[in-house]
Amino acid sequence: DTISICMLMGVSFTLKTFELPFVMTNGGPGTTTQILPLLMYKKFLNNESSLANAIGFTMVTIGIIAILLVKTLTKNKEGSLE
Repeated sequence: DTISICMLMGVSFTLKTFELPFVMTNGGPGTTTQILPLLMYKKFLNNESSLANAIGFTMVTIGIIAILLVKTLTKNKEGSLE
């Protein structure tokens, strides 16, 4: 149970990471430190809102798949306390 909570929090943190790469490097040099939330932000500011929307939808989909995968892999066996 503890492992699944830690895994879910780790997935959540990685999908929410925005401020550190934005403040420190702004996604550069080139695109070496560009992550999905930063790319979504840049596309939205460049009036490419449809692409930013698609990136946001992809991030939500990745999050849902990760949550379902963690729940499936850490499912309690029969006879446990839960």
